[in-house]
Amino acid sequence: MRMANFDYRSVADADRHVYEADVKAGDSLDRIAKTHGTTVGILKKLNPSVGTLRHGHTLKYQKASIQRVIVGWRQISTVSIALRYNGGGDPNYAKKLDYALALMRNRRAAVCAQ
Repeated sequence: MRMANFDYRSVADADRHVYEADVKAGDSLDRIAKTHGTTVGILKKLNPSVGTLRHGHTLKYQKASIQRVIVGWRQISTVSIALRYNGGGDPNYAKKLDYALALMRNRRAAVCAQ
């Protein structure tokens, strides 16, 4: 997990049912989202044509929440692994990883050659 890049995203719940919410005077997308257990992102996605909220509008929504999700991975190398996993502060950690990786590659090549 230390090699992952994270971001906070709107994630729909397992309940895929689409509900409707009536807009009241003074409502905002944020208030509607909090009241109905969804997110502003889901409201905008399901109601792309709504620019300004007006009393009496009906908005579609799905249950959703903001969650921390993996959006990508950092480049994986022995140096980057050493930077993230070397809790003891060993200055030679990356070199030791290179050595162990070379041993595994040599062993694999020997097994494949048989």
